[in-house]
Amino acid sequence: MVTIVVLMAVGCLIIAAIMLAFGYPQVYTKLVKLAMKPFQGISGNTSNKTSVAKPHKATSSEVLAGKIEQLTAGKTLRYKITEPEAWGCNFISVELNSQFPERGKKYLFSREKMANGLPDGNKCSIYDSDSALEIANSIIERKAVPFATAEELLASFGTVATKEKKEAAIPSKK
Repeated sequence: MVTIVVLMAVGCLIIAAIMLAFGYPQVYTKLVKLAMKPFQGISGNTSNKTSVAKPHKATSSEVLAGKIEQLTAGKTLRYKITEPEAWGCNFISVELNSQFPERGKKYLFSREKMANGLPDGNKCSIYDSDSALEIANSIIERKAVPFATAEELLASFGTVATKEKKEAAIPSKK
């Protein structure tokens, strides 16, 4: 009598499992994986998937924040805004706050208008921040692209000769 009850219970469980498999395959799959977990590695299967941490791919804002963090005193990162009518200016710039840490935060985020296709030089501060990532997100939000004047580009390659260097290079006529 007990054997018949046990066989009927097992049969009901098998029928329930089959119904579950056809009705909810995603649940059935999870249950099977959970049930088989204790048996992994017993069969000699060496193709166990081991989780290998993938290297973190930096986002565009993280890359830009890295450039901002590399700023040195007197250097400026300038960006041209692709939709100036939406932001009220044509250029934005980031530079180190010369008064930091005595006053203000580490980075200054400013805007400039355009004169003859170039920044007019009159910077109006938007805000200051200690977070390079916050400023990077602001630059990306404004859909800005890097901008440099010809002099800045030449200076970055070390090819701009100052007036003093030119005069020192020319022998004086006495």
